[in-house]
Formats: sequence, structure tokens, C-alpha cells
Amino acid sequence: MKLKKTILTAVVITTVAFGQANAGHDEDHSHKHSEEARIEEPDSPISSEEIIHIKVTGLVCDFCARSIQKVFLKTGAIEEAYVNLKHKSVTLYVKKGKNLSDKQVRKFLEDSGYASAKISRYKKGGKR
Repeated sequence: MKLKKTILTAVVITTVAFGQANAGHDEDHSHKHSEEARIEEPDSPISSEEIIHIKVTGLVCDFCARSIQKVFLKTGAIEEAYVNLKHKSVTLYVKKGKNLSDKQVRKFLEDSGYASAKISRYKKGGKR
């Protein structure tokens, strides 16, 4: 019985240690993040007049993309949110009459476990 506990403890410790050693796998792993995981922008017109483009660090998988998309859509200020995994960016289409400051954008990302490298704002038809 004592031998079983010892073996089980060793397995658990080894598993946790291995998991921690491989936790920062940003691009160093066996599977490829293909275009399939990318959330594409639609062809349909969007009524938004302001576009926020964000470079995001730590964005590596479809799960990341969908969680970020969900966070911004819940704010009520965003008409559409698109994530591009290849370019590690998020594009937000702000609803007419709504506003989302850079500080708010950074806070939503940080609360989700990500960081913004750069935030750019555009008006429909050109840079702001």
C-alpha cells in the first residue's frame, strides 16, 4: 500500500513538473496554427464608423480567439469583433454612438490574460 502511494505521488509530481516546463509554448509546439483557426472578417457590410485594431501578445489558438471575441462583444459597445491568429491581432467595430477608450480595451485584454502591444483607431474610410 505504501509503495502504491509513493508511485502515485511520484507520477503526480512528475506530471505537474512536466506541465510547468512546457507551459510557455507560444510557438514552440508540435501542432501548427493554420488558417482554419483564424476568425475571418465577413463580406457583409458593418455599420460601424470607428474601427479599433489591436496587436495582442500571447494569442495562439482558436480558444484564445473566441474568448477575446466574447469579452469584447459582452461590453455592448462592439458591433463585431474579429481575431486574426496569424497576425496576432484583434479588430473591433464600435457601435454607432458608443465609445471604448484605449484604457478600457487594455483592461478587457488584461482581465482576459492578454496584453496589447499596439492599439490603432480608424474612422471608416481612413486613419483617425
